[in-house]
Amino acid sequence: MRIPKKFKVAGLTITVKDVEYIRDGGVYGDFSDCTQEIRLAKKYFFEGKWINTSKDLKLRVFLHELVHCFNYYFNTDTDEALAQTFSSYGIEYLQTAEYDEEK
Repeated sequence: MRIPKKFKVAGLTITVKDVEYIRDGGVYGDFSDCTQEIRLAKKYFFEGKWINTSKDLKLRVFLHELVHCFNYYFNTDTDEALAQTFSSYGIEYLQTAEYDEEK
């Protein structure tokens, strides 16, 4: 699955940006309703060294932040447990879905 560069939610255009790192390398991504952005970190700081964010982790983080976005425009909440749960369901679905061959 590819991560979009922009999309619409609640009539607003949300932009997805790749950034070097977020908050001194302590988080993988974030969503801002003020700037209507999802930011995804290219790297993060762990155990004293910088680690590049893998493609699979970046997709998981995107789905997590997308749930925050949906939830915010539903009730202005950004519950972490909800975002983590639904992003985990989403990534599992995408990685395990099987389809009939198209004819």
